[in-house]
Amino acid sequence: MKYDENLQIVPDLSKEYPKIEEDGRVYIFHLKENLVWQDNTPLTTDDIIFTIKTIQNPDFKSPLRANWVGVEVEKINDLVIKFRLKKPYSAFLENCTLKILPKHIWQNVSAERFAFEDYNLKKPIGSGFYKLKEIRQTDSQIKSLTLVQNPLYFGEKPNISEIKFLFFNEEKDLIEAARQGKIKGLSSSNSSADLGENWQKYLLVLPRYFAVFFNQGESKILAEKEVRLALNYGTNKKEIVRKILGLSEESLIEEKIVHSPILPKIYGFNSPSEIYEFDLERAKSILEEAGFKDNNGIREKIIEKRP
Repeated sequence: MKYDENLQIVPDLSKEYPKIEEDGRVYIFHLKENLVWQDNTPLTTDDIIFTIKTIQNPDFKSPLRANWVGVEVEKINDLVIKFRLKKPYSAFLENCTLKILPKHIWQNVSAERFAFEDYNLKKPIGSGFYKLKEIRQTDSQIKSLTLVQNPLYFGEKPNISEIKFLFFNEEKDLIEAARQGKIKGLSSSNSSADLGENWQKYLLVLPRYFAVFFNQGESKILAEKEVRLALNYGTNKKEIVRKILGLSEESLIEEKIVHSPILPKIYGFNSPSEIYEFDLERAKSILEEAGFKDNNGIREKIIEKRP
């Protein structure tokens, strides 16, 4: 599976969405026919099983291991594979967006050597629509990577036949290369940089957010629901975001304000049933009703000590 341009999970190596059985505990995938790696070796369910088993092996210390603990994988044939979960997990398709390793390349590489093997960088073998043509480096620093179309790719071919990535130590060198026309695109944190003519700027919105978490185990005050509600209503999130990003009130878009732990347009998102818009008077009212009285600008609550 993979994410499409709308951040929805869609079939990739699989022909279609999996067949789900036993109340969401079994997923059966059917692979596309004639899938091959970039060295023309067939890509089969053996590669998928090898990838999952490697992730599950604690010796490899994979950061994805927690996602696959307790998941059983079974080969039906070269094109059909079955996953069995201990209990239903609605986000399992998201786990299935991981990339597959070619078993014939990696099966004899030890866990100790895995991160240092040449196939990681100098001669990687994949199944995507690009493959590595050239890597240039001086000492330990990579100067450029050149990718070309993979003629064996199973899907639609990309519109760009060759892409070259250049790496710069200083952002000023990156900006200068853009001004001189040595590069055709760049990513820069300096949105005000003068790149000269014929450059179009785009805003890249990353799928991340910053949140405040209430430690209810350490604070008896934060353990009270009314206090948490009051903090939500009493926090002007729009103003905080506007000042941090240096935006005017007119340029602040609502999408920058997060109301859910899952971002909009991300797989699994549902609009929250309640949104806590800034309402200072309502926050004060909630605290008042919960027994937190205003004492010279500081709200206090007297709790009788019980024997």
